[in-house]
Amino acid sequence: MAPGRDEHGAGPPAAAGAGRDSGGVPGALSSSRGAFGRLVRALGDTAAAIGLGRRGRGRLRLLLHIGTEKTGSTSLQYWCVANAAALREHGIWYADAQGRPDHRGIAVFPKDMSEPDDGFWELGLRTRGELARFRDELARRLAEDVAAARAQGCSTFVISSEHLHSRLLTPDEVGRLKALVAPLFDEMTVVAFIRPQIDLAVSRLSVAAREGALRPDLLDVFVRLNWPYFDYHAMWERWTAHFARVEFLAFDRNPDVIERLCEILAVDKDAFRAQPRMNEKVDYRAAMLAHALDLTKWNDDGHRNWNHDIYIDDLPVERPISLSRDAARHFQSNFAEGNAALVRACPTLEARDLDMDETRFPVEGNFDRIFHEFEAASFARRSVVRLNAELWLQRSYTRFSQAETHEAHGKLHEANLLLDEAATFLDRARQADLDKMRPAVARLADEIDVMRRRIAGG
Repeated sequence: MAPGRDEHGAGPPAAAGAGRDSGGVPGALSSSRGAFGRLVRALGDTAAAIGLGRRGRGRLRLLLHIGTEKTGSTSLQYWCVANAAALREHGIWYADAQGRPDHRGIAVFPKDMSEPDDGFWELGLRTRGELARFRDELARRLAEDVAAARAQGCSTFVISSEHLHSRLLTPDEVGRLKALVAPLFDEMTVVAFIRPQIDLAVSRLSVAAREGALRPDLLDVFVRLNWPYFDYHAMWERWTAHFARVEFLAFDRNPDVIERLCEILAVDKDAFRAQPRMNEKVDYRAAMLAHALDLTKWNDDGHRNWNHDIYIDDLPVERPISLSRDAARHFQSNFAEGNAALVRACPTLEARDLDMDETRFPVEGNFDRIFHEFEAASFARRSVVRLNAELWLQRSYTRFSQAETHEAHGKLHEANLLLDEAATFLDRARQADLDKMRPAVARLADEIDVMRRRIAGG
């Protein structure tokens, strides 16, 4: 055994071109989409039929895709879910146990509640006791999932969560994840697609627009408060401290992450169902509207505000949010030193992979226009809240009416489930706290309670 490594492959990162294991697959991923990828594409269906990517019999490899965010992860995850059954026929198991499609739970498991994390709210975890029980349950389900993959003769087990990039910001957190997965697999490979930080920042602006969290100084906030999120060299160091095989791949050289994953897994992409790439951009005018109306996605207590929705993802993207070239240069300059250190440490990257492409940025961007004053904002905001609250109330009425129908036909379990939805939608209408809606909300709440008691007594 090589110095510094344990039986699970902990230790320094594998060198580029580190050869092949007994299963005939590269021990370290290729730094280009070269001969290996061309071989897979040339073989086509034959490669899939003979299982080119299978490891030695009985051995199971973990392929842990950790993002980064805004590099096509969502499209990849939906592709894996849509093709899960076909992938299993090729010896590849897309994990079930951590929450599909994005395996959110695996990124929450290592967190310790010392700092806020939206994953706790998404999974309903409010106390350390709840987190401990969640960890136990996830570990149990993951072990069962792995056992099922082995029983089916699979050779590769895939977990994908871009939140592993954005939420695991300390070596201790990565270590907790390693302790969870290491006993279950014979070998492990960590893969991340990275792009220049300014490209990631521009994508984050669209996320902030969706959440109603845009502000004029957001780029400065990114640097001041979210440095670990953009610091790829520190990310490399904390992952290679615990995993032997870590590969950072340049997104600009691998823009189709689904195709690249297929090359890594040695299967032909054309043999599987296609998944359209999801548009994650936001038009700057939609962002302007969300900012003017102050439609923040989350309340101060961490709960989602269901009446602050302008259906931004349904609006056309004709003029995406853009930064000026000077602003982009200034932001990217913050990371020059760390990027140079990463390129020296990571054999799969070249300096150009993290250089800003100035042609992507206009001389004058539209970001600053988002914050122009809108005098009618407060009136428009009240209208949006009222319309959303009315919509939730009507949805609640619909579920209640459906519950009545099921009760009349003796389908009491189904009726109860519909009442649960009616109550949830009613809570969202109540959240608006509008005087004119209170009587209707109170009446429907009483009717839901009466039906619940009637069903329970019947």
